[in-house]
Amino acid sequence: MYFEHHERAGDYVYDRIQQETLVGKKMQKRRNHFHAFEKLYANRYEFRKIAPVDFDAIYTFLDEWKANKDESLYESIEFERQGIERLLNNFTLFELDGGVIYIDGKLEAFSLTSKLAKDTIQIHVEKANRNFRGLSIAIVKYYLETLKPE
Repeated sequence: MYFEHHERAGDYVYDRIQQETLVGKKMQKRRNHFHAFEKLYANRYEFRKIAPVDFDAIYTFLDEWKANKDESLYESIEFERQGIERLLNNFTLFELDGGVIYIDGKLEAFSLTSKLAKDTIQIHVEKANRNFRGLSIAIVKYYLETLKPE
């Protein structure tokens, strides 16, 4: 397999400390959603680093995600799923990392990341069930908390 980096094809670059701590006026909305998540789902959720044991739950999550989308989007969703499957099938080869959040024992969010540089990570995939307020913020925040300071 061959991969090529395109400088202008990048999405966003965020400050890790800002995303991890949610400190500052700029982060107030995200902080409020995160605190709501913790309050609403206290003792019902579990975050952990992603592992191959989670892959089947991720596939189930993706199937449910697709089923809740408009049929006109199925083709692009299927391409995205195929990309995620390729990442998971090469989890060790690509030195992937990430996190998962289970709520009431069911996977409701996951992220797939890799180290891009000594001080940079790349989030390849981040999916969260939108029915859970603050979940998309929680998956990023909790994952960042697992990383070494550098």
